[in-house]
Amino acid sequence: MKICMITWSYWPGLEGGAERQCRKVVKNLARKGVESVVLTSLSSFKFNRRSEDGETIVLRYGWLCPLAEWLRRLMLRLVTAKGGRFETGLRALLFWLMLPFEWLARLSFIIDILLFFPRNNDGIDLIHVHETAWLAGFGGYLGKKNGIPVYCKVRNTPALDVIGYDTPFRSFWSRMRTETSFIALNPYLKEELIVAGIPEKRISIIPNGVDLPDLSAKESQPGTVLYVGNFSQGASHKGFDVLLKGWSEIGKVNPEAHLILVGGGDYNGWLARAKIYGCENSLTFTGSVEDPARYYQQASVFLLPSRHEGMSNALLEAQSWGLACVVSDIPANLAVVDDGVNGITFPVGNSCKLAEMTTKILSDEKLKIQLGENARHKAEMDFDIEKIVDQLISLYMLAIEKKDFA
Repeated sequence: MKICMITWSYWPGLEGGAERQCRKVVKNLARKGVESVVLTSLSSFKFNRRSEDGETIVLRYGWLCPLAEWLRRLMLRLVTAKGGRFETGLRALLFWLMLPFEWLARLSFIIDILLFFPRNNDGIDLIHVHETAWLAGFGGYLGKKNGIPVYCKVRNTPALDVIGYDTPFRSFWSRMRTETSFIALNPYLKEELIVAGIPEKRISIIPNGVDLPDLSAKESQPGTVLYVGNFSQGASHKGFDVLLKGWSEIGKVNPEAHLILVGGGDYNGWLARAKIYGCENSLTFTGSVEDPARYYQQASVFLLPSRHEGMSNALLEAQSWGLACVVSDIPANLAVVDDGVNGITFPVGNSCKLAEMTTKILSDEKLKIQLGENARHKAEMDFDIEKIVDQLISLYMLAIEKKDFA
């Protein structure tokens, strides 16, 4: 069995949760004797068009993609450095300035694959797309053209991502993606797909997976609290405003507590916000970290105030390390955390409740230990990456046997 993975970005390029999951899956598929090939964008002039990630072949397409990526980063630096109070408006302007470059980059990606995919698809049995935006429609088209089943992974809400004006033939891709099959991370996303008109028989529920660490290495430091996330995704997604406002209240009750914020993206605006709240001395921004394991090892409590998630990789990692987790009560988090059992939930957007629940755990060692032990057990039972990959293999085999092209 040979699986074709399609994702816009792939290691060592910029990675979000979906991209990290894709890499975890292909590595574990290889361990189980399943061959994979990854189709992704040529996001940097430094990358080879063909490379290997362990036993997995990585093929990069789109000769204009590196130029678009370079321009985007250049303009973002200028906006961040010169924007000031006009930054929001400048970011909106940036979208329209970049639109023709993004459009052409994606067109080059499409043409590149259409020219070369036929000679690379020998033995490919199934296509797995790691998003539901335009790439899902493009994957659906490739599958239909080559007689290959296609599954698209629903990674966030809304379940069917909006396809913007920066994508050529967006109406066509929007239609094609509805003809594929889907993998929803949780029942809530499945319901969104059904409401969007996707037949239930074409939807499977398989959550994200996590590598289970050796807990014997865990050396938590009392009062150390952890947040892991991408700062480029903004407060509307990750709830950074809630996090910092809540943390300023926690510091008044527990001045010895320290918050570690791990993740890439520009965090300078949030550091400025922390100074306004007067809590900048009780937190540390680490920037992008290749392997955050040591921060999970040191932490006592994990915070996740997100307003939107599909299924947070960071939350699964925190559970796997046996951390007591305080999370917003959005559907994606409720699919992982049972309130009062393997974590504590608070009303989304409520910084006072975040502070109250975190303070409660920090002051109750017995509760913290119990929540952490239950978190680890939940991760072992429901989110072990090996079990998740076994579920995927069973799904792949069934679709291939049925010749299920949706």
